[in-house]
Amino acid sequence: MFKEGSETADPGVVHFLLACVAKSLQLQMRDRIAKGAPIETTLDQSIENMLPGQVSGEVATEIVLLLRGLRNQSNVWKQLIEDASLKLIENLKRLQKVVVNPTMYGSISNFWLALSVLWVVSDDNAWIESLNEKCKALAPAESADASNPPKPPEETKIQFCSNHDDGVTEAAFNCDSCRMPLCGECDRVIHLPKVRRNHQRTAIISDMIKIDVHEGCARVKLSTLFVILDLGRNKAITQSRQEQGGYKCRFCGQNLNANNTAAELVLPSVCNEQECRDKAANSCLKTHPCGHPCYGIRDEKECLPCLHGCENEKEQSKKKRTQDHEDMCMVCCTESLAEAPSIQLNCGHIFHHLCVVQLLSKRWNGARITFGFAHCPICKQRVEHESLNALTKPIWDLYEDVKAKALIRLEYMGLDKEAEFKVPGHLYHNDPAGFAMDRLCYYMCAKCKKPYFGGEKQCAVAAAAKDDFNPEELVCGGCIPGSSEQNCPKHGKDYLEYKCRYCCSVAVWFCFGTTHFCEPCHQDFSRLGDIPKEDLPVCPVGPKASKLSG
Repeated sequence: MFKEGSETADPGVVHFLLACVAKSLQLQMRDRIAKGAPIETTLDQSIENMLPGQVSGEVATEIVLLLRGLRNQSNVWKQLIEDASLKLIENLKRLQKVVVNPTMYGSISNFWLALSVLWVVSDDNAWIESLNEKCKALAPAESADASNPPKPPEETKIQFCSNHDDGVTEAAFNCDSCRMPLCGECDRVIHLPKVRRNHQRTAIISDMIKIDVHEGCARVKLSTLFVILDLGRNKAITQSRQEQGGYKCRFCGQNLNANNTAAELVLPSVCNEQECRDKAANSCLKTHPCGHPCYGIRDEKECLPCLHGCENEKEQSKKKRTQDHEDMCMVCCTESLAEAPSIQLNCGHIFHHLCVVQLLSKRWNGARITFGFAHCPICKQRVEHESLNALTKPIWDLYEDVKAKALIRLEYMGLDKEAEFKVPGHLYHNDPAGFAMDRLCYYMCAKCKKPYFGGEKQCAVAAAAKDDFNPEELVCGGCIPGSSEQNCPKHGKDYLEYKCRYCCSVAVWFCFGTTHFCEPCHQDFSRLGDIPKEDLPVCPVGPKASKLSG
């Protein structure tokens, strides 16, 4: 379709494809100073009639692959796609200087196209480095005319933090009194003492742009703008990187004064908003040797490593740190790691402590017992941390119970002969436990609080995601009224089962104190309940009272 030198190789086609990708994205815009809830929007909601139709995440992925393929297979398309990408990323430098509030970015079409560029370049480190280098080279050569004269060199060159003195950390402020450029965090720490709080600082808006990709997210950092694109969720977040220099709350970023400072707290630099006070109550009180505060939790045996990357070899955590203070917590995807007390799991990934606690406390979604919630959102290893032991121990005890029952059931049903987990390359190769727990459904009995078998996944898939269920209606065979007379001498009541009233499937639900249902019939109980008994089909019967041949 697209050939070398073809007339279809047009910049407008590139922009059209990028706009199609942007239609699948959700954008969250945050204004920390306004203290309002984040604004979530899509391209269609923000810019009416820019592009008709709907684009799903699957279609957007195919378009991204198409753009990458065109770039790799055609020099003409490569030049067009790279030029368009560079201009859209470069345009962010201009936007950061004219957009007053980060919640305005959703109404700018080129901003949406730049988000799509982040997705397209995310798998190619060489392309990303090329964009970074080209943006750096173009920084002093900003357009100049009679109405926009060239800036003096000192206003366009990148300045680095004097306190870090590493030639990497970009300065955000110039302090007239200290006579040094400082990054935002060093500015806050150095001006924490009362004698320095009134120092006059000037914000530095440079032309530095840095694109990077790690932990499933593409990020672009500018002097005053930070954008992150979660590639797994098709969700972008944008917020300001800095505000006016001053004595600010370490959590919400608002400027502090005598009237809004929670002076009675042990932790300094906290406003009197209840949410920030609650965060302070669980925050570590220690400071790293570099001067940055520890963003971990109170009384932790081993402090969270410095999220600014300042630790030296002696201070480095045993667990590799792959995130920084500007990364979003990948559980809530709302606040950065520095905006709430965080923990580093045994796998090395960092999340807000409260977010992980809530994730573990809510457990699985729907009626069927699953354990995806208890695995790291990034690497899928088990969630483990010393502060979470009280929550994780019962979860993994339940996991072992379900696994043992699933393996016995697998053998009982003859599924242990299945070739799926014996074939190299299969998802569950040499993992009969994983195969059994995926294939078989277990539910939590409301009475005895033990897991019980409720059929195969293929029978429950239609209703497994439902949240509006009554847990009290989930009752195992051993707890059904009248089951006391039935008892297996070997297994007791653990393997007692009942048939669904309306089909030949194993019952999962016991409702109204009288009726057994499988998953599909339970979701259709209103219709099935109105069918006269004489009109119900006779065995064999499939889910939802559907007559089977035989």
